[in-house]
Amino acid sequence: MRKKASKPRRSVLRLRDLDHSKSAVLNSLGSPASRRAYEFAIDEFIAWYCSEPRLAFGRVVVTRFRMSLEARGLASSSINQRLAAVRRLAYEAADCGLLSPDLAAGIRRVKGAKQLGHRSGNWLTLEQCSAVLNNITGSDIRAKRDRAIIGVLIGCGLRRAELATLELDHIQTRQGHWAIVDLVGKGGHIRTVPMPQWVKDALDSWTAAAGIMTGRIFRAVSRTGTVWGTGISENVVWHVVSKRCNKGELEHVAPHDLRRTCARLCHSAGGELEQIQFLLGHSSIQTTEKYLGCKQNLGHPVNDRFVPMTHVTPAEHRNAEPKDAAEPEIEEPEMKSTSADQQPPVEAKDLVVFSILRESKCADCGKELLDRDFLFMEHARPLCLACADLDHLVYLPRGDTALTRRARKHSTLSAVVVRFSRTRKRYERQGVLVEESALEQAEQECMADADRRSAQRERAEIYRDKQDQALTMRMAESIRQMFPGCPPEEVRVIAKHTSARGSGRVGRTAAGRALDEEALTAAVIASIRHRHTEYDRLLMKGWDRRDARDAVRNDIERVLDKWRVPQSGQPKV
Repeated sequence: MRKKASKPRRSVLRLRDLDHSKSAVLNSLGSPASRRAYEFAIDEFIAWYCSEPRLAFGRVVVTRFRMSLEARGLASSSINQRLAAVRRLAYEAADCGLLSPDLAAGIRRVKGAKQLGHRSGNWLTLEQCSAVLNNITGSDIRAKRDRAIIGVLIGCGLRRAELATLELDHIQTRQGHWAIVDLVGKGGHIRTVPMPQWVKDALDSWTAAAGIMTGRIFRAVSRTGTVWGTGISENVVWHVVSKRCNKGELEHVAPHDLRRTCARLCHSAGGELEQIQFLLGHSSIQTTEKYLGCKQNLGHPVNDRFVPMTHVTPAEHRNAEPKDAAEPEIEEPEMKSTSADQQPPVEAKDLVVFSILRESKCADCGKELLDRDFLFMEHARPLCLACADLDHLVYLPRGDTALTRRARKHSTLSAVVVRFSRTRKRYERQGVLVEESALEQAEQECMADADRRSAQRERAEIYRDKQDQALTMRMAESIRQMFPGCPPEEVRVIAKHTSARGSGRVGRTAAGRALDEEALTAAVIASIRHRHTEYDRLLMKGWDRRDARDAVRNDIERVLDKWRVPQSGQPKV
């Protein structure tokens, strides 16, 4: 009896197929903001796709859609966001059996638009923030609410959605300081935000005048000055900021600009970058660096350092001259206090010297700096080691931990040498600069106890080997209990492979060492994928990794189901 031929998957999608895939995409998203953005992008693509000749929904069509977006002059981020939604639409259509997996894989290979440069953000200075708060005059209830809203945005750096849903129960004391506790932010991330005392005073003034005892803190205020409702929307926060901030020299100030301002002012006052990341709730430190505006200094631009004499009178030139060279320039107004509770100065971090990749020039002496020469940055000015008073230090490459630690201990002045890795897109430590006398003393100490440290390393290596063997045995026993049908030799291979020290595999994670069931199952699945399926051959044919994993998923499940049942002739554990 001949098998019934499977129904071929379509390449041209109809409108109801697109709507079905769109519903699947939106149901897979957890964030309301993501659902709103993806819905807008998918609706725009469906309207464009239906207006064009009905070609196959593949790479060519998505490329033409990207070209139409570029012709409209949209920003790179907007184009890439729409392309991400279209790729997600293709994945869901392929999973639902409406589109061929080959066409979906082709759509995934459509490149996004390149983003050249960075858009300039909008930050307020400390004087501008003070002026905005002081301009909210009056003792009426609306002024108190607006002053509290602006204060929370500037002092705590909240998003407008977080501010609109802020409740009175969130305001608690932690370690003797007021804080917003268990605040649910973007993506469901929970964090605790410290609250300055002046922000707490503004909130108390508003809640006392409005009589708010529970629920959301900010409420709507009618034209007659009556508080009503159970909260406010994000648009109300936008209108409050637009009304109170966009006056005088300030223009186009948005609520998110006040969040950036909070980060910049914290950094100007000596705040650590890691603490600012906790304050804002960023999962990546690179996002926090963008909020600080570290890329370009528009407050003191470099092209303001010179004035052509041809078209300027001497008096005008004197007024346009920069500050005295001995007077340090600051990016923001100083936030220092002479009161008794003044914070102690922050301990200086390690000096950083760069091993450059490209040719540069010293800003003081004009010396040409070639590739792999050392460069020190001082107030955004590149200096050679001689001009930075570091030329008396000697370079100690990395590799000997004991020698490096002791040399830095005995050296009064030292610096860390880093070099940018183009492959890993990050700065990597190359060595240190230390005093020559300190290096000689460290070398003598290392030579004196070299035998003792060698014996310690051998004992530590033996101890680690015993630990690794014990971990491999425990892991093999747990895998044998979870999958009694797995051959014994296969169990030993899986346990030895996933528990290899320094491999970074799942067996070396905290969950793997604790013999977590999910971690061990992931190790077994990885072994099956490479040893019992066509996964490696698909990769050699040029398949995308995700598509190859989807293709062998059913084979992996069959092997897992087989191993969960004890085989005949094999004792049950």
